Amino acid sequence: MVATMRSVHRNRTRGILGSGGVVLGLWACGPSEPVESLPLCSAAIRAADAVAVPGTGTLALAGLCLSRQAGDAASAQGELTTAMAPTMLGYRVVGPAATLRLAAPLSAKGLDVTLPIGEWPVLEGEPVSLTMLKRHAVIVMYSGAVRDPAQAAAAVHLAPVENLTVAGSPGAAQVRFHLPGHGVRPLSAPGVLGDVATFAVAFPTELAKKKRYTYRAVAGVSMGGIGASMYFFGRPDWFDSIGVMGADPGPDLTYSQSFIREYFFGGFCKPGDASCRAARAPLAGQGELTGTFDAMPIQTGEGIGLTLGRSLYLRANRDLVRALGNWALYNPVDPYLPPGVPASILSQSPAQACKNPVVLAGLASAPMGKPFYDGRFNPEGMFDVITFCDGGEKDGQRGVYDDTKEQADPAQILLAVDRNGNGKRDLGEPVLIQSSEPWDDVGTDGKQSAREPGYDAVKNPDPSGDDYHYLLNPGGTEGNWRYDAGEPYVDAGLDGRLGKGCEIDEGKPGCFDHGEGNQKFDQNPGLARWLALDPRTAIQPMMGPGAALRDKSIYYDAGIRDFFNAQVSTSSLFGALAQVGHGVQLFGGFPALLGKHPADESKIDISAVPWSALGEKLYVRYGNPDLSDAEAAATGNGRHAGSVQQVVQRAVSLFGFLLSRWPGGDYTVQSGDDPRLLPKGQELTLKNGRKSPYSIVLPPGYFEPQNQGLTYPVVYFGHGYGMSPEDMGRQIGSLIHGFMSDPDEKKRLPKAVLVFLDGVCRPGGSVPKGPLDVQGDLCEEGGFYTDHPTGQYKGQQLLDELDAHLRKTVRLKAPSDETVRP
Repeated sequence: MVATMRSVHRNRTRGILGSGGVVLGLWACGPSEPVESLPLCSAAIRAADAVAVPGTGTLALAGLCLSRQAGDAASAQGELTTAMAPTMLGYRVVGPAATLRLAAPLSAKGLDVTLPIGEWPVLEGEPVSLTMLKRHAVIVMYSGAVRDPAQAAAAVHLAPVENLTVAGSPGAAQVRFHLPGHGVRPLSAPGVLGDVATFAVAFPTELAKKKRYTYRAVAGVSMGGIGASMYFFGRPDWFDSIGVMGADPGPDLTYSQSFIREYFFGGFCKPGDASCRAARAPLAGQGELTGTFDAMPIQTGEGIGLTLGRSLYLRANRDLVRALGNWALYNPVDPYLPPGVPASILSQSPAQACKNPVVLAGLASAPMGKPFYDGRFNPEGMFDVITFCDGGEKDGQRGVYDDTKEQADPAQILLAVDRNGNGKRDLGEPVLIQSSEPWDDVGTDGKQSAREPGYDAVKNPDPSGDDYHYLLNPGGTEGNWRYDAGEPYVDAGLDGRLGKGCEIDEGKPGCFDHGEGNQKFDQNPGLARWLALDPRTAIQPMMGPGAALRDKSIYYDAGIRDFFNAQVSTSSLFGALAQVGHGVQLFGGFPALLGKHPADESKIDISAVPWSALGEKLYVRYGNPDLSDAEAAATGNGRHAGSVQQVVQRAVSLFGFLLSRWPGGDYTVQSGDDPRLLPKGQELTLKNGRKSPYSIVLPPGYFEPQNQGLTYPVVYFGHGYGMSPEDMGRQIGSLIHGFMSDPDEKKRLPKAVLVFLDGVCRPGGSVPKGPLDVQGDLCEEGGFYTDHPTGQYKGQQLLDELDAHLRKTVRLKAPSDETVRP
């Protein structure tokens, strides 16, 4: 053993060790016996795939575990070197800082980093417990791309790393975390060690002793997930916690906008066309699914939750516009329709709308007219711009446009450029997006990285340190999908064409532009509404120890193969939380919650997760990255809904987290067989006259005489697109209700009232089949839980009025201030 450890010491300086993936003991600085320590390789990296690299000197209780990439020896080279400890408001560094250096980009499996805790945290003169350390320890970091000290201070943030694990005791404690391979790479040529990032362990300088509890949580799945997100981040004082299963669209609506703009309603740029910038490259390593308008991003097989196709995507995007506003084209007299399109088209049959498009004539057909300009696709106004129909797909290629098929689905919210003048949109003819004035997403310094002083594509690719990356630099403003003050723009109005068109707000016929020449950056007011409801945007002001989100509990999951890239958007949300000082914990799959590999889902009991021992802001990226696309399609693993096992794990995890957040939970064994606990036919008539069904699940024992003085927390849950509150009550409600009365105390969940909200468009409709009922919600399938500007659906009003109603009819717990354990 001694000889083996001496060999390890000799190899440390080289930063490479053999194939052993588990280190049982490491020497601290000079002891005669090895101390117990965390294995350098966690279950996230199989030992057979691993290269363990111990630390040395002041980093003797540190180390790396790298995953080999086939045929690339450089991928197994890395080291940790000592560094100056970063500082961050509200946290105290409790261990030596280490700079990670690698000789190649991270593989898809990522790597594990182990760091020592050199100074056991103390609060109010007392050492914290190991449990507190596990709940609140964080990693402070800054990217290796940040070289200037002043820039480094601004770039320091809490790292949204995965699988954070704490073990040991004072003097010999360690923290291990997993760094996912999400485009993380060194600042060096292949095979040469280069800096990646600097890390240090930290602990909060203050923890809350008292909290104000509303005993109200909000949750949802898919469409209900974004609804819950908008509810929660829009009014965090109303809720104690949020739980989301795969928000759709994701909770960073600026990312969602970018994705829709570039990969759904884009793909029309031709090589060499200087007026039309091609879509950005997919995000490295994050599994981002991409496409174009003519070949929409589609998945087939299991675990999707919906039957994807062009008509579904058009319907969902129409409903999003009804709920949030038309971000693509601005019309001051109608928040839904494009400019120049009369409301009368909504009363037409699909056949009429498709046969007789609205034509905004170009100069080629009306030389004396006022055309619809677009800086990318109709800069001289020569072409007609038209309404159009869609929906026809190639046989066996779902999502791929086939203009030989009948196109019978009126797009309604979009306009197309009719380049060949035949009165319909043909393959390759562009649809128009005018969401803002043209701008360059190059950061507040106004310069693309390649133009920043000192730029080197390999050694210094980001001289200003402003490139956005949810993990390495979540405060970066270059490439963050949103306009930041200081970024260059063209004051050309929404049409992007200087000196052409005229202001639509003046109400003159033929005027379609907005904002040109007013010496400020203009966004489409429809996009502004999206941003006003955007959870990611809401986080930025909530910074600092006393911020509105400090005492709130946040849980999200997303599949690593989500068809709408919820995993990317949710990573962005948690990067934002970390950047403003909220400690977050990410996990690479549900098995990681129990220290297992993603392939071990069938071997874990998700009810055994010690939720109360975990932190307050949690994100699970579920799915096994080792599976092939074919295996994922066959099983649904990591997809929007997930495999059969993942569906159950998702529901149990969400409620296990939420219900463990409240103090004084009722875990007593009570009978759950009373049919009165699952009442049917629940409906509330809102003040605007809309009848809104809902489903309610009362906790076991609710009607027992001895419990009549008890009150309960409430969880409001929003269903997904194509679902109903009744579906959720029968499925998720019954499942969680069973856990509340489980005879096994280790599996039993504390009791709460579960309420499933109505997100269904009633009576709804189908644009391809005919006009919508003007007496109803004026949407097709899903309301997205917002107050719609037209129609009867009012999602926020629904929640407010339902909560007030239930507080009169159900024994819901009143808000109170409680002493809490950190």
